[in-house]
Amino acid sequence: RNKKILLRSLTRKAGDCKLAVPMISMEAKLIAWSQSHGVDRETPVCPHYFGEIECRGLKATRQIHANDVILSVPEEILMTLDTAIRCPIVYAVWECGKTLGNVPSLRQILIIHLLVEKMKGSASKWEAFIQCMPSEYDTIENWDKSIVEELQQPHLLQMAAQRISSTRSDFRNLQNIVKELRSSGSSAASIFGGGGPRWEDYAWATGAVNTRCCHVDCPAAEEGFSPAAGPSPGALVPLLDMFNHDPDPGVACAGFVPRGSGG
Repeated sequence: RNKKILLRSLTRKAGDCKLAVPMISMEAKLIAWSQSHGVDRETPVCPHYFGEIECRGLKATRQIHANDVILSVPEEILMTLDTAIRCPIVYAVWECGKTLGNVPSLRQILIIHLLVEKMKGSASKWEAFIQCMPSEYDTIENWDKSIVEELQQPHLLQMAAQRISSTRSDFRNLQNIVKELRSSGSSAASIFGGGGPRWEDYAWATGAVNTRCCHVDCPAAEEGFSPAAGPSPGALVPLLDMFNHDPDPGVACAGFVPRGSGG
């Protein structure tokens, strides 16, 4: 893989910053892992745990000027449909779903990809990245009935009910696929344990994909997963997904550029 995602500052005025305080082990591990895969050691931001608000994000380590390259992430450490299609377990799940007539959607394939990598633990290439994700999500698919009812507005109630029903249906589909894989003697089922995939783990992976993905097209993988339905889910991009959201961010994503260009 010889490309990277590039993020460049558009801010005209240099921003104030303070040096990041010492990081806890997970942030340090993420930095070491990302740098070992080609993330620039001189990048002006680094992962940081903000204890006062109990969240992780990226913190400036020096002043950032207009046109500075804030972050470049090598393509090889993205989690995409390209990496999913090269995972034997994910591919076995998809093939089995196709045989059963319940083909997972492209978004569900990325969700299963993340779930599988989480289940691998230290054997996963993305362990350091996954460990820095939130341990739980409060997205709609995790809401219980009492929370949903507080929405009150009929269209919101309907939207929430549809989201929960759809996610539960996708989860049951995965359970049935894993059950079929196990009965056929496939080793792909073993990653999910004797009881099969758990709802808590699947809901976590769904929350992560739904809230952290960046738009990246993977046309070859999308074709390879045909006839999987739905739009491309994008990509999980280490470090890039830790930026805070803002309606006027002051940065521009250059997309994929060849290694060695743009900083």
